[in-house]
Amino acid sequence: MPQASNIENLTHKTGNFKQFDIFVAMIKSGLLRTSESVTLDLLTFEDLELLRSRKITKSVGSSNNNRRYLIVTYVVEFDKIRYPLPLEYCGPPDPIILQATIRRLETELAKAKEELALKNTNNESRKIYYLQKRVDELTEENVQLQEEIRQLTKMLDKKPKNQVLSLQKAVSNLEKCVVNERNSHHELVEKLRSDKVQLAKELDKVKCSEKCLRAKLNKASHSSRMGLGDHSNKVQLTHKGSCHSLQTMFKRHQSPALADCAVRKELSNHRSLKKKSQDYLEEHRRK
Repeated sequence: MPQASNIENLTHKTGNFKQFDIFVAMIKSGLLRTSESVTLDLLTFEDLELLRSRKITKSVGSSNNNRRYLIVTYVVEFDKIRYPLPLEYCGPPDPIILQATIRRLETELAKAKEELALKNTNNESRKIYYLQKRVDELTEENVQLQEEIRQLTKMLDKKPKNQVLSLQKAVSNLEKCVVNERNSHHELVEKLRSDKVQLAKELDKVKCSEKCLRAKLNKASHSSRMGLGDHSNKVQLTHKGSCHSLQTMFKRHQSPALADCAVRKELSNHRSLKKKSQDYLEEHRRK
């Protein structure tokens, strides 16, 4: 068996140096097939020479034809490296060792067969258990259904005509209920449509009223501002007016403000009425 230094020298000659521990790990991954980058091949001396020369017609003589080489192939993205390891010939195999190996393998094979049979038996017994349980459940359900069928048959045998008449009567009652519900639905739809038209008209009236009230509000605000301007000018021009003239001036000054408040209040009432109408129309559309 080559030593660690010989292995490292061999890897150095290939141009891709590997330490001994790493090389051993590569051989292990190749044996266990845990990596696709490492493969192992067992070649003779002639196979190795053919691999080196790439010429099949060339024959190479060798005094030791029993020599074998373990080829460790390492494949990377853009390269492929082969490490040839010479194996020593240990002579013909010992029959006793071979027989012991065969017996050991036969024992392992029998044990594996027993484990496989036991596993299959367990799976089959489990399946049989679940199937039997399902059969029992279906049998019980079948018995219940048969009992229900028997009871229904007895009921029909006792008074079949009365039951048929009661069923026909129930069907006719259901048909009448459906007709009544349909008529009431149509009436409700017609009522909602008329309410919708009426509310739309009222909404238009409210909009017109709102426009008029806005115009009145603007006019009242303008008059209020004009009254305040006239009052201030009169007070600055003369201080000799009588008490009656002052009260008259204050009344003139307050009347636009009161009108403004009244218009605002009426406008607020119209807005609330408009909002209620819009909410009702929205609810009608959703329905």
